Amino acid sequence: LFGVLHYGPLIYALIPPLLAYAVDWALRVRATAAAKPQLVDVRHSAAGGFTQLDVKLAPGARSPGPGAFVLLGLSSVGTRLHPHPFSVAWYDAHARVATLLCKDMGPGTWTGELAAAAARDPTGLLAHTDVQWTGPFGSLQVPLGATRVAVLVAGGIGVTPILNLLRVIRRDAVRRGGHHAITNVVVLWSLRTPELLAATRHKWASVWGDAGDEDDGGESGGRGETAAGVLGVHTPRGGDGAGDAFGALHDSFSSLGPAADDAAGASHLPASKPGLLGPRVYGELFGSALQLAAHDARPFAVVRQRRMDFYTDVPRVLEKAVGKRDAPVTLYCCGPAALMDDAARFARARDGTTYLHTETFEL
Repeated sequence: LFGVLHYGPLIYALIPPLLAYAVDWALRVRATAAAKPQLVDVRHSAAGGFTQLDVKLAPGARSPGPGAFVLLGLSSVGTRLHPHPFSVAWYDAHARVATLLCKDMGPGTWTGELAAAAARDPTGLLAHTDVQWTGPFGSLQVPLGATRVAVLVAGGIGVTPILNLLRVIRRDAVRRGGHHAITNVVVLWSLRTPELLAATRHKWASVWGDAGDEDDGGESGGRGETAAGVLGVHTPRGGDGAGDAFGALHDSFSSLGPAADDAAGASHLPASKPGLLGPRVYGELFGSALQLAAHDARPFAVVRQRRMDFYTDVPRVLEKAVGKRDAPVTLYCCGPAALMDDAARFARARDGTTYLHTETFEL
């Protein structure tokens, strides 16, 4: 304003960005109107430091794909004029409900206000909140199917896009298959507390398999379990419709013995049977302070009480999964900047074909 008052012709230079802003604002309003977003569930975990939001979308709304994020605004938290970007952790296409996991960044932040409102009065938040939903935006830097093996790496709340990515991998493999389908998936997740795992366990199980509900095919004596459980893989239900076509068909992992340390765990990774329905999935949890019984860690096979190391852990699980430490692999990673830097250094230094997709966030 003062620049224009001082030098009138400056207004001509300001016209293009002002028009772009006006068009962007109009598109946001149109997108929100088309999506008709409605907040249908709010859950807050004080111990885990996150809030889960379930948002129902209209039938014609675009569904979030892998690597997607949305701009979210809530009328009762801050202002909707400045929406905030969040990765979509899950999308149930039958119910048209998208799940977001929002980490509490502390007092004075938008997510801090959201956490306080959700902890104070979740019912009121549901009843009196209008939602602004713009998007989804974004895509993967490396398309799915670039390699037959994918390693999904997450740090803390960075699991949100990783969980949705596994859902899409599973869905596409069941629907289409083919020689470009991903055949093996490894999930490596570093986290400090178990609350986030507990909140997402049923989603992992729907695309991975809950050991408590599946038969291991007699490899460990029928329904029996070892200390680390039996990992099952079955078709998703209530997701994108892939499970409905195949009913209760599933393939199961063999049982996995307890791993007190890296040496013990490395020699007992499960090997799945020939699969009919999508990729074989194997996962491990990492955290120096993470205290979990084997049953509580499911469907993840091993809890390693240390930091994840790309140079040690990725070749190790690749050798057990496909028999080659230098097998072509695509790394899909999300987490703090330091973790993404480690992933980039590892990808550059690794022997063998390596593709890398990273997402990060500021803490």
